[in-house]
Amino acid sequence: MCPKSKSMRRQLAKRSSEPTCYYCGLPFNINPLAKGEPGSRKSAARARMTLEHLDPVVNGGGTSEANCVLAHKWCNSQASTLSIFEKHRLKETLTQLVAAHSCLPWNKEHAYNPDMPRTERRPPKPPKPKIKGKKAIRESLCETYNRCVYCNMPFELVPVEDGEPYYKKFKSYARMVLIPLVPVEDGIIYDASNCLLAHQWCRNKTMHLSPEAKEAFKIAMTEKCANGDILPWISKEMLKRYLSMGGNLARFMERNIVEEES
Repeated sequence: MCPKSKSMRRQLAKRSSEPTCYYCGLPFNINPLAKGEPGSRKSAARARMTLEHLDPVVNGGGTSEANCVLAHKWCNSQASTLSIFEKHRLKETLTQLVAAHSCLPWNKEHAYNPDMPRTERRPPKPPKPKIKGKKAIRESLCETYNRCVYCNMPFELVPVEDGEPYYKKFKSYARMVLIPLVPVEDGIIYDASNCLLAHQWCRNKTMHLSPEAKEAFKIAMTEKCANGDILPWISKEMLKRYLSMGGNLARFMERNIVEEES
């Protein structure tokens, strides 16, 4: 975090004797698990105080009192690249969730009960989707539409060469993955009729979003890519870091154009 952001976080924290999260309304550093218990470190990290820019820095938002709020690290990660309108909706959703379940927003499956046996405090993990023959499913879907369902961009599009800055990261972002259309339940076997293709980056960004938020993300990413940003995960800040690490911007843009036209 830059010095200006640290100063702004301290300034906002001093406004109240007990500052609360902008999204869920709960105070910071709440950890229902005792030190040493399974999941205690992760729970403590999620409850940490962070500075949230309502209008993201990558979109031109500044570090000012009008644009900054305090949020849990977990709540901040859920907001991620959402628009200001979507962040307000996320705030309403998390506030209602906390009020309804009387628990932390990242632990919504159950309310914490200190008298409950330790092994029962955390809910069981949801079943993983059974996707058999992934290669055959991908090939079948590629015959119909070989583009990401969220950003409408082709897969495996990496504008940097092996050995250049960001090569491994861009390659993983552009990887083709399968996403299920129906909720994961025991006994469901996924095939080409109930799966879609998406970039790994897009899948990660939408993994915990509601259907409405996923649709809003899809519209935003499609518009962004249509306006010439080429790939949804490339921003001005990333390009600046790419140049500072010795990248060649002219070659980068040339490869973007050539690969997209091909």
